Amino acid sequence: MPKYSYNVEKFVVDLLEMPEDERLKLIRKMYNVLEKKKEKVAFALLYLYGMRPEELIKLKRNNFEIYDEFVRLRLPTVKRGVDRIIDLDIKDTPFMNDIIEYVKSVEWKLFPTWNDPTAINNTVFKRIKDKLGINISPYAFRHYRLSYIAYLGAELMDLIVWKGAKDLRSVIKYLAKRPVRKFRRSIK
Repeated sequence: MPKYSYNVEKFVVDLLEMPEDERLKLIRKMYNVLEKKKEKVAFALLYLYGMRPEELIKLKRNNFEIYDEFVRLRLPTVKRGVDRIIDLDIKDTPFMNDIIEYVKSVEWKLFPTWNDPTAINNTVFKRIKDKLGINISPYAFRHYRLSYIAYLGAELMDLIVWKGAKDLRSVIKYLAKRPVRKFRRSIK
């Protein structure tokens, strides 16, 4: 397995195995070392939605619909998949108020100075590495988020839609992260 894949997978497993309060503490620690609002929001969006960096830099203000209790994101895809719609609660979702404030402050494109996904690695994730010594990729959040929602019991279609996949082939690996609970009391 290539070193990059191993580091992503190890980070994903570590996050999945952490107690929720510990995981959120680590994520907030990474978030707090970021200096600029756009870096913080980019980090939060990558963490919450598990989007690709290429999808992040395509986001525009009109991709977001802000309601009283939730935010709807119409997330574009970049790999011949399908665009998707994801609703997240404002009150219960970390960083959502910061995201809303930032979205409302931009005129059109959320990250107009980032034209290449490497800009995210060279700013956001480089700062996290320099300040905390945590060397991760935005793809770790993609794999984590899909694994996490599978762990929570997401159905196959939920995973396909969340990922923006055309079919089930690319989401099967996330289902494997879900514990089999159905037979917990049945095996004798």
